[in-house]
Amino acid sequence: MRIIPRSFLRFLRLAWFVQRPFAYLRRKRAYEVTIDDVYRRPNFPMQVGWLWPPYYKLERPASRELLYANLVERHQALTNFFAPKAQELLGHVLLFDPVIG
Repeated sequence: MRIIPRSFLRFLRLAWFVQRPFAYLRRKRAYEVTIDDVYRRPNFPMQVGWLWPPYYKLERPASRELLYANLVERHQALTNFFAPKAQELLGHVLLFDPVIG
């Protein structure tokens, strides 16, 4: 499950670099905080597990300590990315996923 946050963090760094000037211009506006539940959409694809197959499985097991260490490492990377950012800008960096919308 580490591949999704790792790939998303790379994309987020690029999006922040590109969209930060636009977010700065919109920083005084209120932004939408309602999040659509995409899993309730009838046309949302549910069978996408083949896109990100698990790294650890029965043939390649992992200890609980390793999984926990990986989770802590990923959480720290995200915290390090978001912590220095101005809070009034974070809500105005628009990320679009063609599947989620």
